[in-house]
Amino acid sequence: GVQTCALPIYVVVERLTLVRPEILVERDADGSVRGVMDGAGGDLLPEVALQRFAISDGTLVWRDRDRGVRARVEKIALKLTAESLSGPAKATGSATVGGVPVRFTVSVGHVAEAAPTALNISLDAGELRSKAEFIGQWSPAERRLTGRIKANGADARAALAALGGTDAAQGIGPALIAHPFAVEGRLAAEGASLEANDVIFDLRSEEHTSELQSR
Repeated sequence: GVQTCALPIYVVVERLTLVRPEILVERDADGSVRGVMDGAGGDLLPEVALQRFAISDGTLVWRDRDRGVRARVEKIALKLTAESLSGPAKATGSATVGGVPVRFTVSVGHVAEAAPTALNISLDAGELRSKAEFIGQWSPAERRLTGRIKANGADARAALAALGGTDAAQGIGPALIAHPFAVEGRLAAEGASLEANDVIFDLRSEEHTSELQSR
């Protein structure tokens, strides 16, 4: 008889750059999320190392069909390295969100269906003098995101307007909310539900906020 030997496949991508890509990510009514990279990390090429992967002038569109929500992230510049398609991976770059330039760093651990994946995200909106950080994990089997989020900035009103549009900051009391802030709490998201616990919101002095941002 003929004997066969299954050899592991290992591919090294030395350089891959996407120029002006348009990426669409959709959330269906059942809570499932579909996107360009959906299914990455499967068994077809389990060992792929990305030595230099980049995106230049990209656009990401998020669409929630159930809620009719649509968000757009533009001018995405990204550099990513990954040990394999299933991680670990790290990405750094910049983008424009709501007209505000933001720098970001994303670190993802090894992705496995049966185990949670470490996920760390940091954002820096220098124009707003605001920063945010999320440290947590993603559970693929449960489609559940959990972790702790921290944010601080020089103007809570400007930050809220950038996230939710100008209307989101109106009627809240400009004298009160146009003030340095810090917020911290635990976040849990699963399907269509989003839960926040142990949230602390503090309107701080300018000196205190500067101290937080320098850490």
